Amino acid sequence: MSDRPRRIVVSARTPAARAGLRELVTLAGHEVVDSVPPDQLDDPSAHADLLVVELRSDDRELRTLLGGELGHLAAVVLVEDALPRQRGDAPRAWLSSGTPEDALRAAISAVAAGLTVFDPALAAEAEPDDVEPDRAIDPLPITDRERDVLQLLATGLPNKAIGRQLGISEHTVKFHVGSLLSKLEAQSRTEAVAIAAREGLLVL
Repeated sequence: MSDRPRRIVVSARTPAARAGLRELVTLAGHEVVDSVPPDQLDDPSAHADLLVVELRSDDRELRTLLGGELGHLAAVVLVEDALPRQRGDAPRAWLSSGTPEDALRAAISAVAAGLTVFDPALAAEAEPDDVEPDRAIDPLPITDRERDVLQLLATGLPNKAIGRQLGISEHTVKFHVGSLLSKLEAQSRTEAVAIAAREGLLVL
């Protein structure tokens, strides 16, 4: 999967949390251009592609910012408990705290592609209109093997490496990738992962 590195600002209340986010983003292959606490968070859109932020239960000011002044900013938000009532108009990924690196990578790809993603654990809190798909997807079943391939696609592995991981040939991987693109109505591997993340087909 080809996904160019993104310039990202990370924000969390404590230095330890910010260091953790920085490490996650870096491991996912992206560049952290700034790391700030929520009360120092200005609009970073001039020098960054998106924001990765930890939202704690008592971060009332940050909840307001994400729905107001920063409502236009693409972001991946790691939520400690409840979703904020106002969530802005920009593409956002709403993930549970403790999201692993491969799921964060997929979420960044989805947001960069202009999609909004809800962790299945949080989607039940959202209003139906909030999780309306950006486009309709036929409810075609995905096989267990296709799901395995999809999970590895989300980590950025090429076909040959996916084949080694799963013990199948590169040709077989290509077949499964083609089937996934068709079922998800995606034009690329990156788009397939983004759609799968939005639809809850990836294990977060």
